[in-house]
Amino acid sequence: MVKCKKCGVIYFSASSHGTGNLYRHLKTCVKTTTRNLGQMILSQSESSMFLRATKFDPIIFFVILNLAIIRHQLPFKFVEYEGIRELCGIC
Repeated sequence: MVKCKKCGVIYFSASSHGTGNLYRHLKTCVKTTTRNLGQMILSQSESSMFLRATKFDPIIFFVILNLAIIRHQLPFKFVEYEGIRELCGIC
C-alpha cells in the first residue's frame, strides 16, 4: 500500500506493478499546493505590494548579467569566477 502524504488517500500497489497509480494521483491531488514562496517575487503597484510567481528565463538572465557587467564596468573576466560560473550553471 502507498499513501498520499498530502490528502491521505491510500492506494494498493503490488511490487510487480509499482506505484504508477500514486504518481497519477499526485498530478491531480487537491491538497497539493503549487505555491512555493521561495520562488515568489515581491511586486509593487502604486497602491499595494503583492507576491507574484516568476518564471526563470535563462536568456533574460544572461542579458541582465551582461548589462550589469557593462553598467558597473566589471572586467569581462568576471564571468570566469568560480562562483559566477556556478550561478550560471556553466561549470
